[in-house]
Amino acid sequence: MPSETATLPATYDTGEARVEEPQSMVPPVVAHDPNAPISAADLVRPAQSALLELLRREPALGFTLAYLFLAAVGITYDFWFFLFFGVNVLNYADFSDFLLAAVREPLVMAFTVLSAVCILLL
Repeated sequence: MPSETATLPATYDTGEARVEEPQSMVPPVVAHDPNAPISAADLVRPAQSALLELLRREPALGFTLAYLFLAAVGITYDFWFFLFFGVNVLNYADFSDFLLAAVREPLVMAFTVLSAVCILLL
């Protein structure tokens, strides 16, 4: 009669690879202290993994979001640059100006991409 409270997993040789049977399919119970502090990383981690999974499935969405972000940075740069001269560039901007704002100033785009890469690596 096999014991149901075995402490070591059963192993056997199938000829191709060694296979270990799990002890139990029930996950271990972890006591959670309700007064334990919760870090911001614990709250963000599930959303971050879900976003990364979405971007792996839909890479075009990632490129679109990245270009929109770069365009927003370019528009912000144009706004502050022309505001120095007293001109509100948003009143005179055309739709193509918003689309090309990301590539009009390559140095701004390079610094934005570089800072995003540094943030992701940290």
